Amino acid sequence: MDELYLQDKLPKLGKPLAVLVIFKLLKIKNAAALAAFFTLHPHIRRLLRNHVQAAQKDPATVERRINKSSNLISAILLYAGVSLNPKIPKDYIVLYLIELYYGSLNTPRSPFLVSPTTARRFKLSNYSENGWVHWLYRNKHYVLFPLIYAQLLSNYLTPTQYKLNQRYLSSTIKNWMLNPIWRNFHMGRTSKSILWLGLGGAFLKHCALLMAYFLLSEVKSKILVKYFQKSDMKQAFKDYVLLCVKKTKSIALFVYGISLTSMALLAVTLPLLTAGGIIHKLYTANPKLFIKNYIKFVGAGSALLAMLVAVPRSEHLSAAFFNGINGYLLNLIVLSKWRILKENHPWFTILRVGTWERIESLLLSYVVWETMNLNDTIRDNDDADKMAECRRLQDDRLIRVVDRIMT
Repeated sequence: MDELYLQDKLPKLGKPLAVLVIFKLLKIKNAAALAAFFTLHPHIRRLLRNHVQAAQKDPATVERRINKSSNLISAILLYAGVSLNPKIPKDYIVLYLIELYYGSLNTPRSPFLVSPTTARRFKLSNYSENGWVHWLYRNKHYVLFPLIYAQLLSNYLTPTQYKLNQRYLSSTIKNWMLNPIWRNFHMGRTSKSILWLGLGGAFLKHCALLMAYFLLSEVKSKILVKYFQKSDMKQAFKDYVLLCVKKTKSIALFVYGISLTSMALLAVTLPLLTAGGIIHKLYTANPKLFIKNYIKFVGAGSALLAMLVAVPRSEHLSAAFFNGINGYLLNLIVLSKWRILKENHPWFTILRVGTWERIESLLLSYVVWETMNLNDTIRDNDDADKMAECRRLQDDRLIRVVDRIMT
């Protein structure tokens, strides 16, 4: 009897020891803490349940607090494992997890309240459907995309002494998207020109790349499904190609529309910098800051104008499309700005590199802790109205990984 009791109460250490040995053989830094994070969570939760008394609280509240406490202990173990480990790109991982958690898993539309006392005010269900909060959330892409494009264009066009913006800008965006378009635009103090032949060639290349991407990325959902359903494959293939052509045309025209609008605005407004008056005084007072903000203004105006023209005419330029693009580009911009600051800005030399490593590790651990809390929330859900959202979340890769660690 005592042996069975002890066997139920004491954790089985075979798996943690095996993972620890593997991490040691791989020479992973802070192997003990990482091994504990990946393997000890069920045992930590079991120990807390065995030693925490319900007292005067209701069982649901006690269970939720036990779950959050065990998740917090695991998050602390993760912090101990990744902190001061330079081989882990924590800044990139943190941004990816934040965008995934708040942009997909636990959005303002989500029906789940991970923290019932504080999360309610951040949910759309707490506000009137006809109010300004819902309207702003539905149309947020009209604000976010112009701001993001403005920053992207400023990073690309603003001249800097050490070219830090160019150095940290995504090479894929710079070499495959911006360079082919903007190398055909030339602007000096007395002349402006566009190489239309080169711009047309770049447009055709981008169309070919987009077409190839759409044909390959959606073949499973559009063609293979029809094949197994024994549908008319000839008609299905025609519809599939036509859909890819429409998507390619919509996106390519939108991208080039923004670029041409930006070029036109730059060409039209450039004489204002040297014509005297208030604008000229602002320009001469701080040329670098003025040019940076000037290009941002041009970029934001061009993007908003292009969206107002193109979005109502194309079903493929949807809010979901812009939300995906915004999340990806925002990650790149924040990551590049953060690396520029912490590696080059004189203010940041006050703190050592290890301090920034700890800050990034703390943010990483916090997002993982929140994801664990969300996983507990969806596992404990018994509301039939929320089952569809539960299944969507349980199919997410991050939730599956976290659930595997927690069980």
